[in-house]
Formats: sequence, C-alpha cells, structure tokens
Amino acid sequence: MFIKRVLIPIAILIFFMTGYAFAYEHEIKSISSSIAESITKSGKRTIAVVDFTDLQGNVTELGRFIAEELSIDLTNTARGFVIIDRTHLKSLLREHKFSISGLVDPAAAKKLGQIAGVDAIVTGSVTPLGKIVKVACKVIATDTAMVIGAAKGDIVRTRGIDELLDKEIATDAAGPSGTTQSASKPKPLGKAGVFQNDIFKITVKSAVKRGSTITLLLLYENISNQNIKMDIHNDAKWTGMTLKSEYPYLTDENGEKWTLMSAANIGFNWTNTGFNLNPSIFLPGVPTLVRLGFSAKGNTDGTLFTAVIEHGYTSHLLFRAVIPKIRLTE
Repeated sequence: MFIKRVLIPIAILIFFMTGYAFAYEHEIKSISSSIAESITKSGKRTIAVVDFTDLQGNVTELGRFIAEELSIDLTNTARGFVIIDRTHLKSLLREHKFSISGLVDPAAAKKLGQIAGVDAIVTGSVTPLGKIVKVACKVIATDTAMVIGAAKGDIVRTRGIDELLDKEIATDAAGPSGTTQSASKPKPLGKAGVFQNDIFKITVKSAVKRGSTITLLLLYENISNQNIKMDIHNDAKWTGMTLKSEYPYLTDENGEKWTLMSAANIGFNWTNTGFNLNPSIFLPGVPTLVRLGFSAKGNTDGTLFTAVIEHGYTSHLLFRAVIPKIRLTE
C-alpha cells in the first residue's frame, strides 16, 4: 500500500512532465517539417538558421534554444539541402557586425548570402501570450529577400520555458554571440505610443474603444531621404469560411488579442489570398494619418495595449513596428 501511495503520484508527475516535453517537441518538429517542405520546393541548397528574437528584436535564451532545436530537426529531415553549422554562422555574424533583427533587410540578407554562401535564412520570433509562447518562423531567400516559406506553432509555457524566456542574451556591436543575463531589468520598449527606426516614426494620436472594437489614429512620418512604397502585411489564412488574421494585432494587459479589421490611408496586403491593394507612397517630411480598426471576441476590459504591425512591399518585409504602452484616449 505504501509503495502504491508513493509510486502513483510519481507516475502522474512523470506523465505530465513527459506530456509537456512531448508537446514542445511536437511543435518544433511540426514547424521543422513545414519549413523543410518549403525549402525543398524552392530548390535552395544551403540554409542558415539564426537565433529567434522577441518582437523588439532582442535575442533570448528561448529564441536561441528554439533555433538550435529547429536546426537539428532540419538537419535530420533535410532532403536536397544542408544546414550550415550555427557556431560558424555566429562567427560570421560577429565578424561582419550583423544584427539578427537586421537580417530581414533585403541588402543585409543578400550580403549574408554572399559572405556565408547560403541560399536562404531561417529566422523567427517568440512571443509570450497568456499561457503559451507563439513561435513564428520564416524562410527568406538571400538573393531576393523574399519570404519563400513560413510556419508557426504554440508552445505551452512551463517553468523551464519561462526561465529561458526571461534570460536575454547580452550582445554588443560585434554580433549576437554574447553571454546570458537575466531579463529582470528588461530593455525599455520605447516611448509610450511611439515607434521609430531609421526610416519611419509612427505615433499614436488617439485610441478609442467602442464595445469590442478599438480604432487607432496613427501619424506616419517618413524620416528617410527617399520615397517609400509600402503596405501593411497581414498573415491571414482561411479556416472554413472564416479568414483568420495573425498580423497586425493589439494585445492588452489581460493577454487578449485584438485583430485588424479595417485600414484607411495605407495599402493593405492579404498575403495568403492574393488580394493586394495598391501600396501607399510615403514622401519624406510629409506626415500621413492612418486609421486602423481592431476587434476582439474575448475579454474586452483592457485599457493598456501594444500594437504589432508588419510593413512591406509585396512579399518584402521592410520592418515590424511594435508600439508599446498605448492608452485609451476616450
């Protein structure tokens, strides 16, 4: 009787532990399988897998861990292509002062292809959302910088996953091969309601909630010295008769996800349906007001939001704007 009392709880514990481990491995293998199929169909021969980042472009231990696991799975299932050694890749990135987040830039992708002799780059992001971590993965051709494959998966958040998620990789100007540090003091997301990179500044002018919908009025400013043609990219897929959107979206302090329903004054690209409105042209020094409408089907009590919006031209991703700390204006 004593043995049963001891062994049964242990067996249950082992069952749940292995169950979670199996779920995580299953997601990685599923992503790997989908990516491998895309690579094989594209005819690309030499592939590099770079560290995955969070939405702000920071490399975490979880992002690096997932990249390593994905690299191993792709190596084991490769048909007609090879995966270059990641240690060698990190040395090249450090030597030529590449940043992981900058590899979606067409010029940087092409340069890495020439330096490392790779035909495509596998990159991705890890995003904690409630009780799961969403993993998004893309394959980028180095000759064209076009996305030639994509996959996604949800990993259940366990204690081990959270520990990896909370550790940020310390990087320097030389590249992503740094030491691990605690992310208990995370990098600031930036000024509330504002996103800015080398070419654009996006400012939230108003955020109005009506029931289950939120309307954002955004001021887009081209701070470069050239005209920029782009639209909003929407990773959408048909599920039955419903078109489910992934980007752009809002998340609130309750973990609720608000998906894009409408866009005004900016081109809108439905990537998986072939529906592509004419991209907008943004002139240097000429501000443009853009209106985006979002909706949610779950908890709509949120008052503090983060917006995630991908911008590009046809299949070229220019940049992903993460606008933090958006508060309702009325």
